[in-house]
Amino acid sequence: MMQNYSVLMSVYYKEKPECLEQAIESIQGQTVPTDDFVLVCDGPLNEPLDKVIAEKQQEMGITLNVVRLAKNGGLGNALNDGIKHCKNELVARMDSDDIAYPDRCEKQLAVFNEHPEVSICSGIVEEFTTDPNTVDAKRVPPETNAEIVEFAKKRNPFNHPCVMYKKSTVEAVGSYQDFYLLEDYYLWLRMLMAGYQGYNIQEPLLHMRAGSDMYKRRAGWKYAKTQARLFKFMKEQDFIGESYMDSILPMQIIMPTVIFAGVSNITGLEILVPMGKEKYVLISEIFGAVLDFGINAIMIPRYGCIGAAIGTTLAEIVVLLVQIIFIRDMAAFFMSKISEKNILLGTFFAVISTMWMKKLCFGSFTKLLVSATVFLAVYIIVMIILKENIAFECIGILKNKMRRKE
Repeated sequence: MMQNYSVLMSVYYKEKPECLEQAIESIQGQTVPTDDFVLVCDGPLNEPLDKVIAEKQQEMGITLNVVRLAKNGGLGNALNDGIKHCKNELVARMDSDDIAYPDRCEKQLAVFNEHPEVSICSGIVEEFTTDPNTVDAKRVPPETNAEIVEFAKKRNPFNHPCVMYKKSTVEAVGSYQDFYLLEDYYLWLRMLMAGYQGYNIQEPLLHMRAGSDMYKRRAGWKYAKTQARLFKFMKEQDFIGESYMDSILPMQIIMPTVIFAGVSNITGLEILVPMGKEKYVLISEIFGAVLDFGINAIMIPRYGCIGAAIGTTLAEIVVLLVQIIFIRDMAAFFMSKISEKNILLGTFFAVISTMWMKKLCFGSFTKLLVSATVFLAVYIIVMIILKENIAFECIGILKNKMRRKE
């Protein structure tokens, strides 16, 4: 009968002190209290955070074990260090800005006592932005081990912020390892591949703070590239078969949206908004949303997640195109300053410079990014050599923007 458990939490200097305080207090209020709370300070903190920790140290005494790392090394590194300090076999993960249900750990302990074969256990998390009583969304993971294994072939099968696991099994597969924003998913995969079993309680265990920053971190090219690398790992380990393309294809389709969204941010926020045309940005977003809804309604029933990926990508393209249409007058003004001869010369040399890209040993999308960057750079250089005023004007604008940011 296991009743003792450790809590493992990591905090770094960007965390809000009030959020950290709420997170710790939600563990202090557990119906089955912990006798070992390991708090890893991932690098130097700040005075408000240190104050919260000092106050909690006085309240909790030796139960709170504060581990301070000399420099920030990332979540995976901090958890690897912290798990070594956990004195119990069962370890409950907790993020420094979430709020656990009072009976969260009691319910998870019951699972381990009733099912000793289980090594990982999480449950439903409820996302909120400001008020934990206002639920924005729920993350419901699969329940049984068989469902978890099947689900893991496409998505993360556990909710890491409320997971509880056996320390020995985590250490047996090498603990957390470097895998950008997917350290937990990579760990679960290795545990499942090693034969360790999981279970997910079909009840809410945690209020998870989910602001815009979380989604920004998970929307970049680097994150998409890491996901592709994870699917490749699963394929190499025979965890998934050839049908894994059903999972990775939507991700490959949606990758270009990072570029389209980035450019539309420039055209919208850096051009239209300063011109006092905010309503055009809103109109473009409405166009995109309507198109996305329409395509999803048609494509998803027939093509599933691939259809959804196509809809999202097309919607981002439409947003960008609509914004470009709205700024066409400005574009026409710029183009009128460049002679047709110089345009042809710039395009010619830019195209020639990108022809060798096909020899690079990169993926097709990486080649596209590199080619686009080289094309733009060569075109600008040619414009400068030809002493086109527009090139110098653009450089001047960039310099002014950089000075303002400094």
